[in-house]
Amino acid sequence: MNDSGIDVERASDGLKATHRRFLRFLFVGGLNAAFGYGVYGLALFAGLSLPFSLGLANVAGIAFNFVTSGRLVFDDRDLRKFPRFVVAYGLAWGVGIGLISIVSRLGPSRLLDPWPALKVLANRHRAAALDDFVSGVLLLPVSAVVTYWLLARFVYRNDAHSSGTK
Repeated sequence: MNDSGIDVERASDGLKATHRRFLRFLFVGGLNAAFGYGVYGLALFAGLSLPFSLGLANVAGIAFNFVTSGRLVFDDRDLRKFPRFVVAYGLAWGVGIGLISIVSRLGPSRLLDPWPALKVLANRHRAAALDDFVSGVLLLPVSAVVTYWLLARFVYRNDAHSSGTK
């Protein structure tokens, strides 16, 4: 305890736990992103629209993400939190649609010009799908931060500062 009545050691432990949790979130997020982004890419290049492709990726990934995020990041297996989880992912989907639509208008597939193999891909598929795909890749860090914030503050809000099986 310091002179101002703050338990510095306890505060430091809480910060370390939050740091570890965020690092676990990033690792699990990579796993979840690979799964969800694979579904998203397959849907886009199969000719489905951006909203449907992103929606399909979210729906397919929600159960997978609920299990991995709940268990591996927040150490929580409470199935009653699933509705809040779905709402959080719905909000993340909406943010994703908006941001991808904005960035896609800038034509980010032009960033692929130095790679001839990727230009072949651009010629074989709609340019708009490639712009949507590249926009999604560029926005993955933003998506990760938004999703972590929603999960920690809305879904697992009572458990974000503690550990143990819930």
